[in-house]
Amino acid sequence: MTEIRATDSVSKTQNQFGKGKDEKLARKGNGLNVVLEMSSVPRGMTDIESVMNLVFLSPNDELADFVPVFWKNFVLQYEGRPPRVAPPGNEPVYDVKENVSKPLVDYQPDPEYSEEARQAGYVGDAEFSLVVTPQGNVQDVNIVTPAGFGLDEEGVKVLNLWRFDPARKDGVPVAVQIHVGMSWRLY
Repeated sequence: MTEIRATDSVSKTQNQFGKGKDEKLARKGNGLNVVLEMSSVPRGMTDIESVMNLVFLSPNDELADFVPVFWKNFVLQYEGRPPRVAPPGNEPVYDVKENVSKPLVDYQPDPEYSEEARQAGYVGDAEFSLVVTPQGNVQDVNIVTPAGFGLDEEGVKVLNLWRFDPARKDGVPVAVQIHVGMSWRLY
């Protein structure tokens, strides 16, 4: 097994490629050590770069292209970029206002606790945006404020199971975008 060692905050002369090389890397401040193993000896920098591109973003990559759809808007906002717009459907999506009633929850199972959060004794709060369809189903769930430790993914899973008595405009069911908060606590 061939090892590729890349060390941040280390002088270039001390970056080592190949197993058995100098393990004592002189630090220049705090850094991050990353070790990538290859199944064969690299034939050159192209082989090394191809392995590194499997792990790290290149200057041409966008993080939002590599995250699940429910994380995309959060990542875009974090990077200071505009959020993606959901593809237009057949019906408009309204905000709950004077002439649009809010949807009422009919079925609301509780989210699971992620194993990582449970083991760490972690508690958290998250906020999600979602669209309630005229049929009372949930679609286009997005993380607005993450909780972390895998709790967000558990929230997305359970929100997709929720069912609503849909919002209404002039007595007719309509699609609305709403925000939902969730909390995870260990008792």
